[in-house]
Amino acid sequence: MKRRTDIAHSESGMIRNQLGFSLTDLVASLPLAALVLVILTLAILSFVKTYQETKLYVQLQNELFQAVETMRYGFARENITGDPNMPDGQKKPLAGLLTAQTVEISTNQQSIRIEPVKMTSGSAFYSRFFVDPNGHLRVSGQSGINLFYTNELVFPSSLAKVGNEYKFRLLDARFTPQYASGNKVYVVGIYFKAQVRFRKRLKNQSVQEDIEQNTRTIEYKTSVFLGNADVN
Repeated sequence: MKRRTDIAHSESGMIRNQLGFSLTDLVASLPLAALVLVILTLAILSFVKTYQETKLYVQLQNELFQAVETMRYGFARENITGDPNMPDGQKKPLAGLLTAQTVEISTNQQSIRIEPVKMTSGSAFYSRFFVDPNGHLRVSGQSGINLFYTNELVFPSSLAKVGNEYKFRLLDARFTPQYASGNKVYVVGIYFKAQVRFRKRLKNQSVQEDIEQNTRTIEYKTSVFLGNADVN
């Protein structure tokens, strides 16, 4: 009889073990499960936030690079510089620093007038790159009294805003004659400091906190040699 009782107890213990967690066990584990879920959610949100900010920062770098390349090679418009149906003598050249014969830099170093080598007779064609009051790089192209394009946006590629602030803008921009002889400029320096805004400024944030937490900046410096500066 004693052996049968031991077996019964053993079988009863096995049955109890197979029933799994009790209600008490489940209730006791809920706070831990909730804590794990909160930590996991915060980690995912942090990852998404970092990914989105990195993506916008890379976009800022790319758009700034493209703006500098536009200044190097010139602003292109199909119906002006690249229309295949237009006779070559009527096409306007790309007025960029690499084709510039002369450049004129404003006294505040915020704009630069570029005149390419004149290949045909007629009025000289030139372009003017400048920074507007909103911190955007723009360009206008002119031949004589005719404006072929006016205040075209070079940087950024769009005027998207975050709240009341532009998502991308130039905080500083300077064009400098790094090497010149007399009135001739042979090397032009370009300096840009640009900013990307991720979020709106909160009411309780100071200006410095807003800059540190909601924006990032990048600086870009380069020099361009004017190979056609000596062409007469």
